Amino acid sequence: MPWAISCDSVATIDRVPVQSFGEAPRNSEIDIEDWLHLLFCGQHGFRRGVPGGWHRSSGDFCVCFGAALARSGMRYHPQPKERCVQVQVIYATDNGNTQNAATQIASKLGATATDIASASKSDLEGFDLLILGTPTYGFGDLQSDWEQQISLLKEVDLKGKKVALFGLGDQASYNDTFVDGMGLLYDAVTELGATVVGATSTEGYDFSQSHAVRDGKFVGLALDEDNQSDETEQRIDAWVAQLA
Repeated sequence: MPWAISCDSVATIDRVPVQSFGEAPRNSEIDIEDWLHLLFCGQHGFRRGVPGGWHRSSGDFCVCFGAALARSGMRYHPQPKERCVQVQVIYATDNGNTQNAATQIASKLGATATDIASASKSDLEGFDLLILGTPTYGFGDLQSDWEQQISLLKEVDLKGKKVALFGLGDQASYNDTFVDGMGLLYDAVTELGATVVGATSTEGYDFSQSHAVRDGKFVGLALDEDNQSDETEQRIDAWVAQLA
């Protein structure tokens, strides 16, 4: 369980006051690890191991740690551990570009990326945030693997669930159907009651029309590896930060 250390007279976090101990000057500041080591490790038989670590029994450590903080006028209180948000990335790919994007996104969010072609119902269940990605197939069509597996979405209860979308397209060659596939996924999940998050600005793109634009914004992250590959990493970073 993580510890939160507080002291009324100090606003710093990584440095703590030495109220009065041994030869340390009153109200001076030293590094917290050195302070803890000075304060009780030597007196109570602890020895310092890896940085920030002390070795003896955990029970003895807690007793001595609490006593040391009490003597210094500081307080400690355990903080409840926050539950990690569970994220899953599901994608379809033709030439590998969407897979690469999915892998990058999953890595930044501590998630896994699964190809929809081999996905099952369980791959879409039990997550706080479901991220779906697709290229646009042909002239504005949903990619073939998504077309074959779209029924999986109907088997999952998406009502009220958060879903984020990303799509890849070619705004030069397919100017009037740019990332339409992402718009088709948007239609599919919203019809099932999902809450779509992660809309992004259309600024910086050059296209005439897109089914993925709603209320002046893309419904998710739009990527163009054919014409703007140098923008991909920055766009992914900004989008992931938005989702987080």
